[in-house]
Amino acid sequence: MLPEHTLRRWEGQTPAPIFAALCLAGQLATGPRDEELAWFRRGTADAAAILHGEWWRCATALTLHADLAHAAGNALCGFILIDALARRLGPAWTAWLVLIAGIIGNLLTALVMRTQHFSIGASTAVFGALGALTGVQLLARTRSGFVTLGAGAALLAILGTSARSDLFAHLFGMFAGFLLGLVAGALQREAPEKKTRQPLLAIAALGPLAAAWWLALR
Repeated sequence: MLPEHTLRRWEGQTPAPIFAALCLAGQLATGPRDEELAWFRRGTADAAAILHGEWWRCATALTLHADLAHAAGNALCGFILIDALARRLGPAWTAWLVLIAGIIGNLLTALVMRTQHFSIGASTAVFGALGALTGVQLLARTRSGFVTLGAGAALLAILGTSARSDLFAHLFGMFAGFLLGLVAGALQREAPEKKTRQPLLAIAALGPLAAAWWLALR
């Protein structure tokens, strides 16, 4: 395995600004959490509804926030983590990895909680990015991998376990991201060359989100 300082880094645009913009724009469009609104009634990660076939909620819930402070916090943390991850893997891997980790995190939470559990917010995907970055760094740093793993666990404890946080969603999002990060880090040993298809593939990750909302509101 190559030491971190020998790895080539992606120097082009990253999905981080798009992620942050989606967090803020989504909250401004829906307003504060209101279960009477179709956005929240049909898009919240309702564990029982997910287990009864409304799987799209695992994706739509990532785009909803309780209020502007909630959205801004996820936008800021997500921007930092996603930008760092993209510098290592490139925008395409990063965008899809973060989305999939967020969806898996919400699905696993539903499987564990079963009923009477409702959650919204991009933080599941944010912790997916944290887990992926931890996994990638674990592969890249031969001597300090466990330090990186410990740093990821510490950030989970600091950022993801407050009284209002969805601990299971954060934990499962980070776990999914970590496993995906190990796979991506092994397959993408260095950042890809700067090519147009990278940002295009990253933007394509918006497709599943759009499809999920179409299913939710149809």
